[in-house]
Amino acid sequence: MLPILANESCISPQVATFIILKIILDDVGLAHVCGTTENFFGVCRVLNMMLEDLENPPSPRLLKLMISCYSRLSQNCRARVALTTYLPNRLKDANLINFFRVSTSCDINIRSSIYQQNKYYKTCY
Repeated sequence: MLPILANESCISPQVATFIILKIILDDVGLAHVCGTTENFFGVCRVLNMMLEDLENPPSPRLLKLMISCYSRLSQNCRARVALTTYLPNRLKDANLINFFRVSTSCDINIRSSIYQQNKYYKTCY
């Protein structure tokens, strides 16, 4: 399924990201994705490819979906550790960070994601 999601000509990035998010929002789906390194890095690769292909300025809706995916992945202890080193550079890009500041909906979602990560981090260690 991941190759189909990665192929932009078959499906839009927004729909692909929404599908990934719906899978990992379910606890069983999150456990499956984070259960093996192959599954986890496969999903991260697809998300990273879509993130790198974002135009400037990015679609706030697509960006919000992607941030939600990374936030949900970070709720798994093993995935959180991997994301500390595997988080895409594009999320650290100054232009994207400035876009977060301008877009209120993205800013609210990021603040919520940070709160959730801190909450779940305390339960893992």
